[in-house]
Amino acid sequence: MRVRSAIFVIVALVLAFAVVFYAAHLRPRLLAGRQIRTHAVVTAVGASLNVYREENGRYPTDLALALPEGREPTEYLVDPWGHALWYESNGASFLVVSYGRDGKSDGTDYQAVRAAAPRMNRQICQDYDADEVISDAGWHRTCGK
Repeated sequence: MRVRSAIFVIVALVLAFAVVFYAAHLRPRLLAGRQIRTHAVVTAVGASLNVYREENGRYPTDLALALPEGREPTEYLVDPWGHALWYESNGASFLVVSYGRDGKSDGTDYQAVRAAAPRMNRQICQDYDADEVISDAGWHRTCGK
């Protein structure tokens, strides 16, 4: 009985340590990695839209039309959080938004963000729910409101 109790205590301690290690060290790195991948995906989408414009003289009305050859739609139209990218274009300009981890818009008027903040430094932040906003003019927001 004592051996079983000792084994149970050891297993419980190892599991508790693993949970604490995951929560304190591994999970934040995994979330930051997903945010960095989201930034890379949205950057690639912006570049593909610019290529489409060079070839066609205008931006597409549907983001899927700018899908690079050989890319799967789920790799291109969905961010690494698993949410569809929001896209808007009038042909002369475009806006692409990733809603972040929570998949919800923060209620921002993205056209106003584009008009008020022509460009910003690209930075990665710890707000994983932050909307990332890019347009034909460049990045507008990568770290919250």
